[in-house]
Amino acid sequence: MKSINFNTGVKTYVLNGDETNTIQINVTDVNIASRLKKCQKQIDEIGAELSAMKNPTPEQLAGYDERIKKLLDFAFGADISSHAFGDASCLSPLPDGSLLLFAFMDAFVPAVLEDIKRAGSGFKSKNRAKIEQYTANLDDTKAEPKAGKDEKVDLSQLNEKQLAFLKSLQ
Repeated sequence: MKSINFNTGVKTYVLNGDETNTIQINVTDVNIASRLKKCQKQIDEIGAELSAMKNPTPEQLAGYDERIKKLLDFAFGADISSHAFGDASCLSPLPDGSLLLFAFMDAFVPAVLEDIKRAGSGFKSKNRAKIEQYTANLDDTKAEPKAGKDEKVDLSQLNEKQLAFLKSLQ
């Protein structure tokens, strides 16, 4: 079996210096922004619900934790929550009064956004030549010679693909 290897745009992030605990995100995935937008409304709703609760039960907190983790994994297109939080709730309070979720997001999002911006910079200029290379032979009408039934074709007007085809007929 032949293997095809190519750059997929996946970037690996090591969590808290532990090389065995990593998150992999495709920073070139143009759907991340769309998925984040979809999740933002739901995360805002969860935040409002939690703020309105005076004494949430452990079961309610576990339910919200599970929902938030699923949203994060969906938004980034990868399993990030199990690596970032392990078995702990993302709603766990930290000594400074913040939540584990926000501590992670404050560290993770800027790093990912920086890599997304870097990956996207120069997209048009880097890819324009490749796109033209791949599509050049698709539009053969530009160099297609016009000739009637008994007229000769000017071969200088043929593109490389057309010339190769003619040579293959010999």
